Amino acid sequence: MVSKIMNKKYEKGLSLIESAMVLALAATVTAGVMFYYQSASDSNKSQNAISEVMSATSAINGLYIGQTSYSGLDSTILLNTSAIPDNYKDTTNKK
Repeated sequence: MVSKIMNKKYEKGLSLIESAMVLALAATVTAGVMFYYQSASDSNKSQNAISEVMSATSAINGLYIGQTSYSGLDSTILLNTSAIPDNYKDTTNKK
């Protein structure tokens, strides 16, 4: 009878191996979530960049809609219009 009580006393809680397995599983899940978050974030940034480039292309085409070529296209003209998004403009060097 005493040995049963002693065995129950020592069997409480998690063993070191079980604790290590739980921590390893938690680390694996966390790494997977971070990987997919980074992938989704990169995809979102790429989509935003593509959208801005397409918008700039459309705006530039709108500026030169009646002309046969883009002759006379100047960076100052594009900077003074809204064809190029502000985050692509170099305001210090006016480029």
